[in-house]
Formats: sequence, structure tokens, C-alpha cells
Amino acid sequence: MAIKRDRSLCTGSQYHLPLPSGPYPNIGFVDIMTGSDKNDGILVRVLYPALDQTTDIRTRVKEWAKWTPHDNYKAGYLKVVKLPDPLVRLVTSLSTDYFIPILENVDPLRPEGHEFPIIVFSHGLSSCRTTYSSVCTELASHGFIVFVVEHRDESAVTTFYPSSDGSFKWLPYRHVKLYDNDLPIRREQLDLRVTEIKRVIDIINDIQNGNKIQNVLKSEFKMDQLSGLLDLNKIILMGHSFGSSTVIKSLTALDCVPIGVCLDAWMYPVEENESNLVKEPLLFVNMQTFQNKPNLKRMKDYIGINGTNTTDRKVITIKEAKHTDQSDIPFTLPPPLLWLFGMKSKVDPFVAHDLTTGLALDFIADKLKHIMTGSDKNDGILVRVLYPASDQTTDIRTRVKEWAKWTPHDNYKTGYLKAVNLPNPIIRVLTALGSDYFIPILENVDPLQPEGHEFPIIIFSHGNAGCRTSYSSVCTELSSHGFIVFVVEHRDESAVTTFYPSSDGSFKWLPFRHIKLYDNDLPIRREQLDLRVTEIKRVIDLINDIQNGSEIQNVLKSEFKMDQLSGLLDLNKIILMGHSYGSSTVIKSLIALDCVPIGVCLDAWMYPLEENDWSLLEKEPLLFI
Repeated sequence: MAIKRDRSLCTGSQYHLPLPSGPYPNIGFVDIMTGSDKNDGILVRVLYPALDQTTDIRTRVKEWAKWTPHDNYKAGYLKVVKLPDPLVRLVTSLSTDYFIPILENVDPLRPEGHEFPIIVFSHGLSSCRTTYSSVCTELASHGFIVFVVEHRDESAVTTFYPSSDGSFKWLPYRHVKLYDNDLPIRREQLDLRVTEIKRVIDIINDIQNGNKIQNVLKSEFKMDQLSGLLDLNKIILMGHSFGSSTVIKSLTALDCVPIGVCLDAWMYPVEENESNLVKEPLLFVNMQTFQNKPNLKRMKDYIGINGTNTTDRKVITIKEAKHTDQSDIPFTLPPPLLWLFGMKSKVDPFVAHDLTTGLALDFIADKLKHIMTGSDKNDGILVRVLYPASDQTTDIRTRVKEWAKWTPHDNYKTGYLKAVNLPNPIIRVLTALGSDYFIPILENVDPLQPEGHEFPIIIFSHGNAGCRTSYSSVCTELSSHGFIVFVVEHRDESAVTTFYPSSDGSFKWLPFRHIKLYDNDLPIRREQLDLRVTEIKRVIDLINDIQNGSEIQNVLKSEFKMDQLSGLLDLNKIILMGHSYGSSTVIKSLIALDCVPIGVCLDAWMYPLEENDWSLLEKEPLLFI
């Protein structure tokens, strides 16, 4: 996944971490602390796409969060490197504050019917919930809700917890000499970390299900705003260093996590005989200067037969990179101090950061499956996507032999004739003798990808006895003006014909349903209309998944790679359009959805609509032609 990078680290007079580059650049956050003492509950930061994605985040720089949320974190970092207390106090008082381009307690984005995948992030030794803010903010900007744990195993640079008197107590970092009979301590810490990961997953379930979260930090944020937004089937564990050990150990203990991502994994605390307990896909993104033979030997146990990469297990190493390059340290320490502490890298920090997040996003997108057309008539969707092609110089007429048929199968020819009640013998003759017509479009060609540009989207709904090709003249014209058009073929028995996958791997055909118009047919029409609106929602889910890089499992086995459209769809510019019955679908969908700003109705058939539907419409602009 290519990342387009703004390299600014200072806005006005304020120093800050890199701005996120994903389709959701405005990120909100809330800190949650549960429990009543050190031994129960959890401290976690939640990062999520904010509702307001139109305001330039740089105009709100004064509202950004501090990288060190309390001076005790500044002191904690300095104590980790064993500076004397007087020097710690001096440096803490004089040091410059760095900021994270995120906004506290803002409303989350709530795309209609969409749930965001989840990342649970575990920090390394001498870190905390903000140490990896560059990576975690970047991930959130690509459509993830990220839960960053601050562990209480004494591996955090510092942390705090509630006490019985209502105050908070601070827990300092524990200095343990590495590789000096410290394995029992590390495994005890690791067990606590896994317990904390389980607590975070419990919180995630509670939030999604609308259960009350008692946040002892007294945040203004209402947790029920995240209810319904979390995809519990798409929980990814990610961690750095000791956090990677936590990922691996947690995968042996949990069955609700489908993917693990390990950043410069520290394998020392991991049991030698547990690799067979991890079945989930794993990605290791290593920094060359940190890895050594014992570490890599242990890692090999987790990446397949004889330590070779498989589809589900990958190890990728960034040459000459330092262990801290995947954290925020290269962005927050001046070069002389990086050199002094042995953290100065030969790799540009933006390059290390973007490689890390890009590799993680690609791996996750490859493993998170979305079924395009489902497994039967009642789920999934059939849709044709029209888009501007990459090649805009060749005359389309020179490729006429590659154009698509207007009737993609003879059953569509038959369907049109049956819709007008022709006798079967005549249908067979006309189907055999009828000329083929073609649409001047090319299947599976690469899309145009203008730098930094997202195309507005049109979702088109056909009328009675129509299908996904019946309005090709209109839809192709719209696409030629810079729209990506998703043409739905409805399965409400209003299509001239359509098809769907069956459990045996074949396709079954669904014919047009003849219903006498205006003869007590209103209940049937409204039932059809409800299904049509459900299918529009599925298309919007599909659009979100394409934009966010989720893999689309197309049961039609197309050669086209849907990730070519990732990053090209403007989710803020979705227009609904339809003809006749499709116009009723537009109006009914506008009532049910809040992510569509415009509706266009072509020769609208208003009969199926409820009498009070018009009053339920909000203020979306509507055009009737």
C-alpha cells in the first residue's frame, strides 16, 4: 500500500508527530481506565476516525494531545536511561512538548451499517500508550479503531492506577537486567500482559454490545457512541518488541483473534514449545540491527516448515533499521540525543514508519475477507462497477472487439422477452436470431489513479424488468465525467433476470416475477423495496471495504484486483440514482442512510412509497427528471 506522506513536523510553533495519511485523516481519541486498583481493570487509549473529516486537522493544532500526557512520563523516559534525579527534574522542566495530531473526545464517524475492524496494540519495554502514536494514528486513518494498552507489568516507562481513596497511584518502570536469570520475571510479566489483552477484548465486546463502561478517568466521551461500530470478527493483535511476545502468547490463549502483526519481535520471553498452538496468520516486520541468531531461530518456529515464508506467515526485514524506528522516538528526540543513546538510524524515520504501516496494512487487508455476492440469494450483492480507465489516450473504437455485450448471458435476452409475456416458442426464436449489442466499455482494465484524487461515487438502482446493464448508456456517460458508478442488480424478483451462488458452487437463476400492477400488489412492492434498500446498504459496505483495502472475495472469479480501486473512492460524495422503481429505492434509502448527500430520481415511480415517507426525508438535495 503506497502512502502519500506529508513530512511536516511543526505547525505554527508547535512540534508534532507525522500527520496521518489515510482516507480518514482526522482522528479522535479517548483514554479509558477501568477497575478499582492495580490488579484489576485496564488503561487503554482508543483511537478512531472522527465524524468531522472535512476540517483540516492543522487548523485545530491547539487542541492536539500531548505526546507525554503527564510530566511523570517525561521523567519516566529519563529514569529508564538512569539519569540522576536532579538532572531528570531539570530536563523535564526544560524539555519541549511534542503533540499528536489527534483530538480528544470528538464524535466518532458512524458510516451507515458499517463496522470498523479493530487493532489491539501492545507496547514494548520502557514505553507506554503514546510511544507508538505515529503508527497507531496512521492505522486509525485507514479505517481501524485502535485500542492501545498501557501495561501494568512494570514494563511501561510509567503508568498509574486508581486507589481505594479515589486518587491515582503511579507505578514506575522496573529495571531488570536483561538475560541475567530474568526469564522467570519476563514470563510472569508476559502472563499479566495476556490477562490485560483479554480485559481489552472484554471491553471491546461490552462497548459493541452497548454495556456501560465505568471509566474512572471521568472522560466527557460517551462510550455508547462507539456501540455498533466495532467488527468483533476482525480483531487484529499488534505489538512491538515485548508487545510482539504478547501478541504471540495471546494468540495461544484466545480464539477470537484472526491475525497477529509483530513489529521487531523480541522472542526471548516466548515459550519454546508453543509455536504449534498458534494457527492464525502472522506477519513479522523486523529491524535488521535488533535481530540476532537466537531471536531469529525462535521466530522460525512460527513462520512455517523449515522457517520458510508461507501465505499466512511472513518475515520482512528493513535493512539497517534500528529497534526504535517503529516507535515515535526518532520524531521526538533530536539527532544528537539519538546518537548518544545508540538510537540514530541510517534509515529515514518516515521511510521506516511508512514501510511498517504499509506492510501491516497490506497483510491485514489480504487476510480480512469480505464476500461480495455472499453464499446464497439472501446475502451479498451483484453489482457492476464502471470507472475511468488508466489508458485515456487510445481511441476506444480501436478496441471494439473487446467491448462488453449488453446482454451478458442469453438468459437476459430471454428474460426481456418473458417480461412482455411472449410465448416460449417465439422467445426461443428471437433469442437465437437476435443481434448482439455492445457497450463501449472494457472489462478488468486498470483504473485511472490521479495523484491524490478520489472520485465521487454513484450507486444506480434499476427499475422493474431492468438489470445491471439496462442503463449502460447513462451510467457509462456518468463514469466518463469522473464518477465511479456501482450499478446494482437487485434480487427482489424485479430484475429481468439475475443469478446468485449456491452451496454446490454453481449459480442459480432468479426470474422476473410477474405481478399485476395496482391490483392489491402494494404489500409485495413494499417488501421488494425493503430488500432493495438492504442491497443498497450492502453496496455501501462494499464501497467502504474497497476504499479501506479490505480484500473482496468476488465469487465471479474476475481477474480484476479490487485493491486497484482502494484509495480512489470519495466516501463523502456518494450519490444515489435510480429509474422508476429505482427512484423509489433512492428515496427510501435516503430515509435509512445518513452517508448519502444527494439523490437523483429518473422518471420516479412513487407508488411503492409510504404516504409519510416524504416527511421522513432530511435535507438531502433531490432531483426529479
